[in-house]
Amino acid sequence: MGNKRGFTLIETVICLALIGVITAGFAVMGKSAARINGKAAALDEESGKIMSGIENGVASEEFPDGITGQKEGTVLLHLDSSHKITLDHYRLHNDESSAGVAYDYYLLQE
Repeated sequence: MGNKRGFTLIETVICLALIGVITAGFAVMGKSAARINGKAAALDEESGKIMSGIENGVASEEFPDGITGQKEGTVLLHLDSSHKITLDHYRLHNDESSAGVAYDYYLLQE
């Protein structure tokens, strides 16, 4: 109590410990954010491959490298007695194991 000239050793150690804990917390949050952004970028890249496969190869079933797909069947929608829509159902994957990004895609038959 008599020391009026600055911090005591215990006060300094406590401040440094608090600064260390806060810094570690921010480091963990930054690492998590970087990992999430990396996954989002990879998902965007794979989604782009899938979309190019849809736009360029669904009808002929020729997909870009790394994209596999197969026709799952045909869906017939009856809107009313005189209007119906026929859709081809495709299942597309971004790798051979079908464990990656998968899309169900419906192509309108004309």
